[in-house]
Amino acid sequence: MADLAELCNGLALTDKESALFDFDLEHVVFSPSDPKEQQWILAVTVLRHTKFNVGAMERTLKGIWKPFKGVVMEVIDDNLFAFIFNHENDMKRVLAGCPWHFENSLVLVKQVMTLAEIKREDLFLCPFWIRILELSPNRISEEKAEQLGSMIGNFMEYDSGGKHVKYSGYIRVRVEIDTSQSIRRGILVGSKESSRWLKLQYEKLPKYCFWCGGFDHVERECEVAFDDGAKEGDKRQFAGLTAEESFVPSTKVANSQRWSSS
Repeated sequence: MADLAELCNGLALTDKESALFDFDLEHVVFSPSDPKEQQWILAVTVLRHTKFNVGAMERTLKGIWKPFKGVVMEVIDDNLFAFIFNHENDMKRVLAGCPWHFENSLVLVKQVMTLAEIKREDLFLCPFWIRILELSPNRISEEKAEQLGSMIGNFMEYDSGGKHVKYSGYIRVRVEIDTSQSIRRGILVGSKESSRWLKLQYEKLPKYCFWCGGFDHVERECEVAFDDGAKEGDKRQFAGLTAEESFVPSTKVANSQRWSSS
């Protein structure tokens, strides 16, 4: 145990002050004494317009994430939170597992160094594993896959390994996308003389608007659908983008951002 004077910054304590109270410190996160000392903090918001139970959200995320060393949540503002981890690897596991959902709404997370850095306007990017259909994984290079992924958003990884990919008829890229924009349905590639539309499907895609492609609402909450006078029989231009099932990426990936300590 550290010296009492050291713990108390060299103060000469009175008898009253030196009384040790029984208090479990295991899952308590303390602010660093040195403001430059790194904390493992994730800024979090739930991408939706409607109200939700904050306590239920906290319990749900903690239950899904299951951090080995514990995590505490602080409310920063309305629908803006800080999750403070006791260990870096717990935080990195959460980042590697994105995207996360709460009540079928997308949960956006971003690593920050301090609580003061947390700003709502900085929370808009989210990584997804995206399938680019009608491409043979056996006949495309990692360089080409990265080039295609960069057309969708910020390229992160390419899954060039697992059997489910090799014989699937699509390639998988992990891409960070801007959720403030409508979801992308495909990419048009080629040249003026010859082009091809490549459809996209998203793994672990939460509810979104089939009418306008927005991430933060569903069709019944969509102002565009209301203004357009959307009816039940009308075609939903943004439907059908959810991949049927998700896979864990293989160990052979390009530019992988691993969560374990280097």
